[in-house]
Amino acid sequence: MFALDPELVERTRALWAGKLIRVPRTARHPDLPPVLREFVESVGLPAENCWNARFHDLAPQSPLHLRGREFAVLGLDHGVPIAVDVDQGAVWVVQSGTPRLINSSLPLFLHALGLCDHLLRDLGGARPDVREAKVDDLRATLADLDPPSMGPGCTPWQEYFDEVVSE
Repeated sequence: MFALDPELVERTRALWAGKLIRVPRTARHPDLPPVLREFVESVGLPAENCWNARFHDLAPQSPLHLRGREFAVLGLDHGVPIAVDVDQGAVWVVQSGTPRLINSSLPLFLHALGLCDHLLRDLGGARPDVREAKVDDLRATLADLDPPSMGPGCTPWQEYFDEVVSE
């Protein structure tokens, strides 16, 4: 099993500055491991975010069983499941039945998503060279925070940042 880093949880909570909505205990939410269920009940999930992913008011989702693992669907990104590996706690996007790692934990995912939200607000009408420099800084920050999220191959974050730079 895994444990949550209390310092990261507090930094994530502060980063979102009250923009996370706690998931009520009575909510029909995925079968998350107890430590992550407690996290979404006490810290929450974003109502709005740069990916426009939905984490609240979803129809009940069945767990996904892929490659010998079980994933609890946490949210949807344009209909594509964002899911948590119930044994490891990592967050994955599952497109066409293929899981792709987003972040190594739910708090790291929310922290990265919050950093990205801040970045997009700061970019506004920035010149292309400024956009690229700020995105490169965030890539480096995420690589330090959660190396697998920016590891070899094309991860969802790398794809997203490539889109932001090319806009």
